[in-house]
Amino acid sequence: DMGAPPLVALDQSEARDDYKMWAWVQLIPGVQMPAFADAGIGSEAVPADDESLVAKPADALAQYADLVGLGAKKSSFSDAFDLPDGDLVSRVQSDAKNVRENTPGFEDAGSKLTVKYEARKDAGRAVRTADGGALVMGVLEGTTKLTAEEEAEVPPLTATQEALFGDQDPSNVLTVDYTDMVALYVPPKDSDQKIRPLGYQHDATAASNE
Repeated sequence: DMGAPPLVALDQSEARDDYKMWAWVQLIPGVQMPAFADAGIGSEAVPADDESLVAKPADALAQYADLVGLGAKKSSFSDAFDLPDGDLVSRVQSDAKNVRENTPGFEDAGSKLTVKYEARKDAGRAVRTADGGALVMGVLEGTTKLTAEEEAEVPPLTATQEALFGDQDPSNVLTVDYTDMVALYVPPKDSDQKIRPLGYQHDATAASNE
């Protein structure tokens, strides 16, 4: 009961079809949600290429994926976002830093860790907010690849990775794939506000030795 509430996206193919859960994210603690239209009126759906926002919904997701993969210091989109403490960027970059600094033998084995993220195309939903902006939810796909010298062995680093790795034999490479749901607030085009992450769900989905 002390955790942050989830944000759930429900999808409906036709007006009289049952709603189905499309995705959910855990809201970032302390984040401020945007306001929506009165329930009696409803909020309109916003297409992926909508140009009334500071960034098209599809572009906002792609830019955020770049931030998650490169980190705020290296991404060219840092100035477009107001990143709260505890968002997906800090989570992924903190995890990567932990691997580099706390994995036994990381430096001795000449290891290298790469992190790559991109937004899944045609996998987003957006709803208009009361101020003319939009709440955008989408899917980011990520990969971390830990490579050591040829003679080394890199086993799974967590219980989740171990379960996904299964009975594969460790090699000098450990690749872990992630599927992340994210929610962003994208302000209207004439606003001086920045894009704000609202929540995420970070899940490892595969692990391999190549």
